[in-house]
Amino acid sequence: MKTLPPSRVKYTRKGFYKGCLRRSLLVGLLGTFLIALCLLYAGDTNWVPFTPLVLPHGGTQDMFVRSTGPRVAILVMSNRIDETLCYSVGSAYLSGLPVVVAGYRMKYRGFLSKFEFMERAIENAELQPEDVVFLIDSDTIFTGADLSPFLDRFIAESAATPDDLDALAVRQGPCDGTLPSYWGVLLLGTERIQAY
Repeated sequence: MKTLPPSRVKYTRKGFYKGCLRRSLLVGLLGTFLIALCLLYAGDTNWVPFTPLVLPHGGTQDMFVRSTGPRVAILVMSNRIDETLCYSVGSAYLSGLPVVVAGYRMKYRGFLSKFEFMERAIENAELQPEDVVFLIDSDTIFTGADLSPFLDRFIAESAATPDDLDALAVRQGPCDGTLPSYWGVLLLGTERIQAY
C-alpha cells in the first residue's frame, strides 16, 4: 500500500484540526446562547414559593378512613426525600390507610427529633387520644399482611382513657401472646413493635 507524500499528510492533519476547531466553536457559541436564553426566561418568570407542610391547611377530616370512631393514620418519619421514603410511603399507601410524611425539611437532632416530628404531625392532624397512629421510620416497608384484623383487635383491647392504661403491661410487652391494654401511639419499627 502506498503512503501519502509528507506535504499531503501535513495538509490533511491541518484541515482535520481546523474542522474540529470550527465545530467546537460553533457548539460553544450555540451552548452559550441556549444558557443565556434559559437564564433570561428564568429571570422573567414569577417564582411561587413552596413550603411543605405536614398536612394541608383545613379539611383534614376527609383524609381519614374512619370519621365516627377511632381514626387510623400512618405517619412516616423522614427529614429528606430518598428512595427508601418512596418505598415505605408506597407500601403504606397500599394498606388503604391515610399516609402522612412527618419531619420533611425539619432539622434532625438525634432520636428525640422523631418525637418532635410525631407531635407536630399529631397536632396538625387534630388527632384525639382514641385515634390510632402507626409511626414508622422511612426504611420500613409493609409486606402485604392485612392490617384490618390487627387494628380491630388493637382498638378493642385498648384502654378507653389514660387512667385505665396498664403502664407496666405496656413496658413489659405481651408475654402470653395477647395484647395488653394500650393507649397512645403504636410505633412500628423495622425490628419489633413498641407501644408508648
